[in-house]
Amino acid sequence: MFGLKTLPASKLAALKFVDELTFRQAARLAAEHRIPVDAPGHYTLIVRKSDKELFKTHRLKFEEEHIAEPEEVSGKELSALRRFSRQ
Repeated sequence: MFGLKTLPASKLAALKFVDELTFRQAARLAAEHRIPVDAPGHYTLIVRKSDKELFKTHRLKFEEEHIAEPEEVSGKELSALRRFSRQ
């Protein structure tokens, strides 16, 4: 996630692609254009909002999902996420 860790969630977009093929095309496109991404799973790429247009231009179908700021997540949810990420 080089380059994304320090950005606030408000500057990021979670792009969930419709299928594996589209996801792979998006990942390849990001690599070719040296766009920093994170791939948390479920055919999703986390990108800067400013990079989102590239995927639209190449007509890759995706839905944008909300990325919560840490202050928006309850302590209970945060604990569950931490436990899940350690598995």
